[in-house]
Amino acid sequence: MRKPPPRHEPLPIEVRFHAGYKVNETNGCWEWRKAHHNHGYGAIGWKLPGRKKRAYLAHRIAGHLLNGWDLFDPLMFCHTCDNKQCVNPAHLYRGTNSDNIRDAFARGLMKPYRHHRKLYPADVIYIRKLSLLGMPHRAIADKYGLFVRSVTRIVNRHQWRDVV
Repeated sequence: MRKPPPRHEPLPIEVRFHAGYKVNETNGCWEWRKAHHNHGYGAIGWKLPGRKKRAYLAHRIAGHLLNGWDLFDPLMFCHTCDNKQCVNPAHLYRGTNSDNIRDAFARGLMKPYRHHRKLYPADVIYIRKLSLLGMPHRAIADKYGLFVRSVTRIVNRHQWRDVV
């Protein structure tokens, strides 16, 4: 019986990481050129000792390898350059989800949610009154452009709990 060919040792993560980006001279970003996550962030596979091989976000690998940050830190590794493909450790900072969202609002990358909402607290109170008066949830949903399930969740206080 024939033996399978010997497996080669994978390249160290440091070598694979540094081979995966190209430096953009105009903005200083190290732009990831290999695989990408479905949200546009770079991704790289790595098998850590005692763990299965999996894809990690390339900018988290950059923070881990070059800034010494814990790869499994619950804090986010946020970009100061607003470039999802950037893996330059000088363009990264650790922050909470709130920090990241606040930063995105300040830079105009996100719009406030309130301008897009379909309902306001007064609408929620009225929906609950209509339901108490016996109006079918289907009719309420049609009136406000909602799904029937959403109306049911509002009436049962699974959504908009804070509105009395």
